[in-house]
This record gives sequence, structure tokens and C-alpha cells, in this order.
Amino acid sequence: MNNVTYNSPFLLIEGIDVPHRFIYPVFALLLVIYLMILTTNIGLMLLIMMERSLQQPMYLLLFNLSFNDVLGSTVLLPRLMLDIVSTEKTVSYNCCVSQAFFGHTYATSCHTVMMIMAFDRYVAICHPLRYASIMSPTMVAKLTVAAWSLSIMPVSVIVGLSVRLTRCRSVILSGFCDNPSLFKLSCQDVSINNICGLIITVILLVLSMGSVAFTYFRILVSCVSRKNKEVNRKALQTCATHLLLYMIMLWTGFLIIISHRLQIHIRYRMTAFIIFHIVPANMNPIVYALHTKELKTKIVQILHSKPSSDAFAQGEDVAVDTTLVTRSRRPCSRSPQGAKTRPSEPEPESEDGWHDMADEDEEPHQFPFCPWRTAEVQLDLQQDYSPLDLFRLFFSTEVLKLLCDNTNGNAARKHAQGLHTPWSDVDAEDMLKYLSIVLYLGLAPRPRRRRW
Repeated sequence: MNNVTYNSPFLLIEGIDVPHRFIYPVFALLLVIYLMILTTNIGLMLLIMMERSLQQPMYLLLFNLSFNDVLGSTVLLPRLMLDIVSTEKTVSYNCCVSQAFFGHTYATSCHTVMMIMAFDRYVAICHPLRYASIMSPTMVAKLTVAAWSLSIMPVSVIVGLSVRLTRCRSVILSGFCDNPSLFKLSCQDVSINNICGLIITVILLVLSMGSVAFTYFRILVSCVSRKNKEVNRKALQTCATHLLLYMIMLWTGFLIIISHRLQIHIRYRMTAFIIFHIVPANMNPIVYALHTKELKTKIVQILHSKPSSDAFAQGEDVAVDTTLVTRSRRPCSRSPQGAKTRPSEPEPESEDGWHDMADEDEEPHQFPFCPWRTAEVQLDLQQDYSPLDLFRLFFSTEVLKLLCDNTNGNAARKHAQGLHTPWSDVDAEDMLKYLSIVLYLGLAPRPRRRRW
């Protein structure tokens, strides 16, 4: 048997044994779960792409997490549903290799994406004033490329080592295709496969658990040292939920690895594999949507938006008071310089315009909304702004001059009233030094003034 080479393009996969009466209920359950994963994650990705206000570092990293969840569920669930309803559980060798490659890519990316998201939360909570400068668009792009590169490259190595082996077996001793199942098809020495797989797994888990533990420990220390209980409660609540999802992903991954090493029954291995692919993929968009104010607000706006009234939506004829429409749709008038001005007040109703309780209510007059400028981010998001650049947007040269003039004027007025405290006029540089000291006092609080 050891000298026989098996070159058939098709393999037999064990799959999972489902009693005949439960085949279609289980199929329907998996189909509903798969559609839920696709709907929530793809909907979240489309929302992030379409809403400019959500194109920020945290949401761009969340986009990677949702994309990875869609990848992982698509790798497992369609094939699993096909095996449940099919009597012949066969799979082509190329499809098996593809499922193993993308399945391991999903598993590895779960850790790498969680690592960069933990770093993002660490910067946001522990260094809030430096968040914009640290998590710049360039940094987000570098973190994204690094996360996917660290996922694809090691997976390519271990799967490539398995593909190079000659096959002498045709049965996948598992309910799905993964790298251990591939190299177990060979009768050759697979020590190099075991050693490389073990080294890559250990390095990945050490980096993942180490980075997550470090960032959450620093977040905990930062929250304990602060005095704002409400902010600390929200930060710890959000981090605890994310940590719970990470632990579910981590321990189900451990069970899959151990099941191959100890030859545990396929039923337990398949259960851990399904939990690993389904639970985080379903919970991630829900948890992040519920704990993120901006996402929650956008979703509520979409769910409650009504582009037209029910009458217009149904195509009914509606009688409209033309005087009311003309008056309520009055455009914004403009001054000769081009600035928008508010519309004039409506004329008061005549005495004949009074109504009694028997008359129907009329829609009140609506003033048109005339913003002075477009309600959107006024900065160029493609540029990197330092904290000082953002600070000078609020405290420009004109503002500093105004502060200095009023401060010096107030001091002169106090001296004229008889105050003899020594005083010398301040300039813009002195005002910036004073403001920096005030900001520092807010960032590094002390229980007593003398400790400064």
C-alpha cells in the first residue's frame, strides 16, 4: 500500500452523519445562519463604503473583520450543506486544496485582524489626543496589508508542503478539508509538515495572545487611573464583549488543533469547527453595531427612513393646498454678496382663517433649512494632520491675537482700578504656552495642586 500512488482527481470525504429525519431541518438552519452572516456583514461593509463619515480607522479595520467573516462562512457552510443533502460525499482534489487554503487563511486572519483592532482600541483609549496622528490613513493601510500578508504567506507555505506530497489514500478523514487532512493522504514522511505547521501555529498564537493581553492590560490600567467612571464603564464594557468573542474564537481553534493531534472523534472536531466559523461571524457585526454610537445611529436612520409618504408610495391622488405648498417651499433668498438669508416670516392668518374643533388639522408652516455650508467634514481626509495642525484650526493666529488683546486689556483695566500685581503684556507665544500647560493639567490629573 505504501508504494501505491493515487492520482484520481476526486476524493471521498466523511462528512457528518445526520439522521434522515433531521437532514432538511439542519439544512434549513445552516442556510438561515449563512444568510444572516452574509446580510449583516455585507450590509456593514456597504454602509462603511457608502457613508463618508464612517471611513475612519476603526471602521476600516472593522471592514476587514466583516470581509474575513464572509470568507470563513463561505468556505465552510455551502460545502457543508451540500454534503448533508447529498448521498455521494465526493470532492475534487483542487476544491479540497482551495477549501484548506482559504479555511486556514480565515483562521489566521481572525488573529491578525483582532491584533490590529486591539492596537486601535489601545491608542483610542490610552492616547486619545494622539489618535489622529498615530492612526493615519497610511498607518491603517500598513496595518491592513500586514494583517493579510501575515495570514496568506504562512498558509501558502504549509499548504504548499502538503500539495507536493504524492497521495496513496483517497478518503478525507474529516468533515471538511484542511491541511492536516491533506498531508494525511500521503504515505510519505510528513515530519516537515508537522514541524512547520506546529511552529507557525505557536508563533501565531504567541503573537496574538501576547498582543491582545498587553493592549487590554494597558487599557485596564488606563481606566483604573482615570476618575471618569462613566467613560471607564463604557470602555470596559466594550472591551469585555470583544474579549469574550476573542476567547470563543481562541478556544474553538485550540479544540480543532488538539483534535487532529489526539485523533478525537470527527463529531467533536466538526462541532468545534462550526462554532469557530459561525459564532464570531454572527456576533461581530451585532456587537460592534450595538457598542458603536455612529454605526447604531446610521443603522437606525436607514431603518426609519421614509423617502415618500404612504399615499404617494401607493400612487393615490392627493389633494394639496397650493397656497400652503407655495409658501412652505419658498427657496432660500440670497443677499447681494451671495450669502444665504432666512426666509421672511409668514403673513399672519386673517380672522376668517380660524378653525374650530370640527375642522381637520393642517400641517404647520415649514421653514426651509438653509445651512451656511455643506454639513460634512471640512478637512482633506487624504492628508495627514498632526495634533498641532488640528489645534491651530481652533486657535488660529486671529484667535490668539484676540485672546491676547482681551487679556492685556483686562489687566490694564484692573491696574487702573488700583490692582498693583506685576504684569507684562502677553503675546501669542505666551498664550500658546499657557494653553499647553492647561491641556497637560487635564491629561495628567493630580489629587493636590502642590504636586504639580
